[in-house]
Amino acid sequence: MKKAEMLPATALEGEQLEKLKQNWAQTMVAERKGLAAGVDKERKTQLQLMLQQSRILVDAYAKQLEPRIKATDADLDAYVAKHPELDPKQARAKAEDILRRVRAGEDFTALAKEFSADPSKEDGGDLGWFARERMVKPFADAAFALKPGEVSDIVETQFGFHIIKVDERRTDKGADGKPEEQVKARHILITAGGGQPANPLAPPQTPREQARAAVEREKQEKLLEEIMQRTRVEVAAEFAVAQPTPPPMPAQIPGMPPGQGGGAPSPSQQAPAPAQSGSPRPGAPAEQ
Repeated sequence: MKKAEMLPATALEGEQLEKLKQNWAQTMVAERKGLAAGVDKERKTQLQLMLQQSRILVDAYAKQLEPRIKATDADLDAYVAKHPELDPKQARAKAEDILRRVRAGEDFTALAKEFSADPSKEDGGDLGWFARERMVKPFADAAFALKPGEVSDIVETQFGFHIIKVDERRTDKGADGKPEEQVKARHILITAGGGQPANPLAPPQTPREQARAAVEREKQEKLLEEIMQRTRVEVAAEFAVAQPTPPPMPAQIPGMPPGQGGGAPSPSQQAPAPAQSGSPRPGAPAEQ
């Protein structure tokens, strides 16, 4: 037999480790009490356990299927060939048309809201104040070469094609306290395919990334359909199980002191929540 695969240990110490041990002990005691009371014999409980087990097995099986749905370079080339909208030449032509409209006097903010693929479009493409090192090099070089009120030519980065307008410039203190040059700018981003990422705060996808996501989604759907065709699974019409929710702390077990027989810990007993680090401002094409 193979040894069970161990989960990576989490570095817990002191009070947090003791709380984890206490919660684990409470859960185990409550489980034994439930088994002794025959809760596991109830049909509703059995169905919930079957559903939870099935979800765990599905997740494990999905990892085994990953190599079969992985997109190859040939897959991507074929997909892009069938979808000319993913051709970067079309995206550049669109960006050049918008640039002509900007230089003809149309409102930059309105055009950004209408055409930009970046989340900053909601603010008219406004990226706020930023220093040179915050942006990818081609974008920074173009932005810092402009005077207030000027508009760039087409700037190509890994995100797509940008049209940049600088509103203001200044010298201010950086994170290290030293003076640094900053600009306040807005931009219009045109990407091949023109699609927004599923996560609106994520950077836009390149044409190859869009193709990869589409190909692997198609492969996954086809594979699952083949599995379903080979496997006969029938669900009784009266089968009804409520959507599982994260289980609450075990109820207080009679005869045991508070804090030892289950029940949610009081605020003073709870382990402190981990601090969350700040996230970069959405919309800015910062280099990851």
